[in-house]
This record gives sequence, structure tokens and C-alpha cells, in this order.
Amino acid sequence: MSKKLLIYGLAFGSACAAISFVYFSAAVYKQPLFIQSIFIISEWLLLPIIAISLFFRSIKQMNTESFTMGRAVFTGFLLSIIMSAAVSLVFTYILQFKPELIAQIIDYKNGLILIKAKQLNRTPEEIKNALDNIKFAYNSSAQFINQIFLGASRGLFFSAIIAYIMKAKINRD
Repeated sequence: MSKKLLIYGLAFGSACAAISFVYFSAAVYKQPLFIQSIFIISEWLLLPIIAISLFFRSIKQMNTESFTMGRAVFTGFLLSIIMSAAVSLVFTYILQFKPELIAQIIDYKNGLILIKAKQLNRTPEEIKNALDNIKFAYNSSAQFINQIFLGASRGLFFSAIIAYIMKAKINRD
């Protein structure tokens, strides 16, 4: 099962990483918010749900009796951690070899913060803190921690729901 977990995690993690790379590229070229939201929804929701449900289905087909809620939630959690680590690796690649993408994203977000701060009449100190937070959010350690925690919480949530649905279906049959 660990081999299957690694295969599913790396396959869907690579897909999430590719979508993340396209999202960063789209953000740099200031694509419409609708297109950027498609990338975010597919990376954060659609691909993890598909990955977890396909992984659970393959586990269930191997042995229906070994499909328990605890095992399913834990393996879904691990699957999401592997997927998140793959996305984090792509971000590290972008940061190392294409730092101009990250710099352009930071500049774009800084511009948005400045516009919003002027609308809300913020002090220069508040604006400086907000701009510093944007720079901090785009370093490799912050992105790794963000991806892992986001993936772990997403994995636990989706795994519990999908495992409950699949377990109820097994009990009905």
C-alpha cells in the first residue's frame, strides 16, 4: 500500500505542482481573476478530492475488509502531505531558477496593497508591515510550511468525508 500511496501522491502532486506553476505564470501576466480562481480551485479542491477518492477506491478494491475509517483518514492525510511536498518543491524550483516570477508577483501584490491602503487611509507604518509580510510569505520555508499545513488540513477533511461516504456504501452493499 505504501508503494501505491507514493505513486498516487507523486502523480497528483505533480499535477498540482504544474497547476501551481501555471497559476504563478498567470498571476505574473495579470490574467483575469476568473482564470486565476480556476487554477486555485483545481489545485486546492478538485485534484485532492479526485486523488483521495481514486486512492480509496483502489484500496477498497484490493481488500474491502481492510478499508477502515482510521486507516483511510491516515492514508489520505499522508497522500495530501506528499502532494503538498511536490508543490513546495516546484515553488522552491521557481524561487531558485526563476526568481523574476516571484519578484513580479510580489510587486503585483504590493501594488494591490498600496491601492487598498490608500482606500482605507492606513498609516505608513501599517503599509510597511503589510509589504514586509508579502515578502516574507514568498520565501521557500514559509511556502513549505504553508503548503504542508494546508495540505494536511485539506487531506484530513477530505479523507474523512470521502472515507465516510465509501464506508457507508460498503455497509449498504
